[in-house]
Amino acid sequence: MKIKKTILFLTLIILIPSLAGLSRAKDIQEGLPLSQVPKKVINAAKKEVAGIRLLDAKIITKDDGQIVYLLDGAVGQNAYEVMVDSNGDILGGDSGKGIESEVPISRVPGNILLAARKEVSGLKVIKAKIIEGKDVEKIYEIEGVMKNKTYRIRISLSAEIIESEIVDKYLEK
Repeated sequence: MKIKKTILFLTLIILIPSLAGLSRAKDIQEGLPLSQVPKKVINAAKKEVAGIRLLDAKIITKDDGQIVYLLDGAVGQNAYEVMVDSNGDILGGDSGKGIESEVPISRVPGNILLAARKEVSGLKVIKAKIIEGKDVEKIYEIEGVMKNKTYRIRISLSAEIIESEIVDKYLEK
């Protein structure tokens, strides 16, 4: 009986701090039907990316209470992700103002891929995006895996590393 109580006590000591950390998640993201996205948000995304056909929406509540809409869409074969705040202002996540568009890895310049692979030796590139906008310099965001870790590397057009990080999720399918 004493062993069971000790095990239960140790389990609680380990679990309680972990659960407390979960309750302090930075952002809460939820799927949202396009019909529930405010018109000024939709219009801002359509103005930012001419001809976009919106496909999906998510609402994000930032840890500071700010509401942000993440809209996924396409123009032809090109996929776009546009982040818009509740005032209809275009945001670009960590990069500032701008939009993200996914590009086939085969269309990423060799010097960009080489820079990513120099940053993380043995990197297997699985996803590439271009981030650009009115107030931001155009950059590439390369995502790849190495030893079951997913890396996100932002690279300038001159192949200089802007930011490199390990992200929590394993993106390869």
